[in-house]
Amino acid sequence: MILGFSLSYISFNSYYKNVETSEFRVVKVTDYSITGESKGRKYKIASKENLSEGDIIKGEFKFVKPEENDLGIVASIKLRKYTKTRDLKSRIISSKKSISTKLVEEYGYDKGTLMSSLVLGTGSDIYEARKASMKNLGLMHILSISGFHIVLISNLLSKMKIKRLNFLMIFSYIYFIGTVAAYRVLYTILYKKLARYLKRDPNIITGIFFALFVQSFFKPYLLFNIGFILTYFSTLGIIIFKKPLEDYLVNYRMNKYIIDNISTTVAALTLTIPFIALLDSKFSLSVLIGSMLVVPIYILVTYMSFLAAIFMNVKIMKIILDPFIKIVFDFSYYLGLFLGEFSVTINLIYLKRYYYYFLLLIFVLIYKKKPKLAACVVLLFTLLSFPLTNEIAIISKSGNPYIRVSQKLRVYDIIDVRINKDKDVIELNDTIKLKLQNNNLTISKSENKNEIPKIYFNNLKLKIDNPAYKFGESVVARYIIFGERLIRVE
Repeated sequence: MILGFSLSYISFNSYYKNVETSEFRVVKVTDYSITGESKGRKYKIASKENLSEGDIIKGEFKFVKPEENDLGIVASIKLRKYTKTRDLKSRIISSKKSISTKLVEEYGYDKGTLMSSLVLGTGSDIYEARKASMKNLGLMHILSISGFHIVLISNLLSKMKIKRLNFLMIFSYIYFIGTVAAYRVLYTILYKKLARYLKRDPNIITGIFFALFVQSFFKPYLLFNIGFILTYFSTLGIIIFKKPLEDYLVNYRMNKYIIDNISTTVAALTLTIPFIALLDSKFSLSVLIGSMLVVPIYILVTYMSFLAAIFMNVKIMKIILDPFIKIVFDFSYYLGLFLGEFSVTINLIYLKRYYYYFLLLIFVLIYKKKPKLAACVVLLFTLLSFPLTNEIAIISKSGNPYIRVSQKLRVYDIIDVRINKDKDVIELNDTIKLKLQNNNLTISKSENKNEIPKIYFNNLKLKIDNPAYKFGESVVARYIIFGERLIRVE
């Protein structure tokens, strides 16, 4: 423990102290900001200059405290005198951008951006309708580079009988795309090779923690990135719980493919549910169906994306591939839309308070060899999270209030448009009127965006105190509709 605290202190101290530098690389350019990186540290470029991703900037800079508390940003840089140069990595970054642009030109916005995301790790511009359907199915992670995709590539290389070049090709590809998730896989592979070289047992859990240590030691801000934490916890959950779940499900004589999908999905969720509930308590139960029906299609989509990127300038190959690409990509899109319409959302905001007790109870029941009772407990907790009643809840998300309405097994979030413009919520621009069990619900904007919107139930205004700041999601008030009455239960 003392060693852990000491290493944490060294890591944070070395990252956030002595931040001045004479050169940096431009790593991200958007319409609103430019981000640079030097020796692993991130900088916000305050000057509006004509810079491109990959440029190496050398010169005289003025360092000031960053205006916004962006994750990992150590300082804002104002450029004085500077020169621009480029190197091999700059050319790699430029080639990624040109390949991405070419894919969109050749295959259209939806297919091109998806290919770019799956092959190059540039997942921010994926077609919104595709993203929304995959989010409804709880499968957003398969739309961008992750360990899942690296394993697919590794398996393909093994089947192609080029095992000796496997590591070299994987390493080259990971260096080319440069994503955090890809490097996690690389560090795990390096650990296994090092363990074998030293003639030690390459324990996979130790390998995961080795990768976590390396990434977080050199970039400590990653520990505050929820996506980074979820990646490790889901992987750890699969390692710990997948085999026991498979052994249990075998007793029910289910198909091997179904057993594998259920055990993998449930195992991945076991340790991540508390983190998911902390930030966004709406959770889609359709993830199990999606894993069985949609993921196999997206494995094919991933392979097709690589073929499209490799052969898009070879005319004869493009002619051969185009019909298959159209069929597979269109099928994956419409299948996602279709299944997304039938998604059922449960509300984890109440479950998360008792989650660790729930998990402990499951462990005890399994240890006592009472798997059927454990399954009943899981089913009970799941049913308690269903939006079975019509209700209104006022939720605080890190101090920002929004209204959650549950009706007919659906959950809707209504939030002031001044706080956040999000595709997954109903934007409150002025006034919204809803009908709940023949009751009238009216929600109007408040004068201040951080105050709870005005809520009227059958023309009677609800009196609720404004929430104080608290990280994550918490319930401010909760009402259940019973006939024409509104009963406050929390």
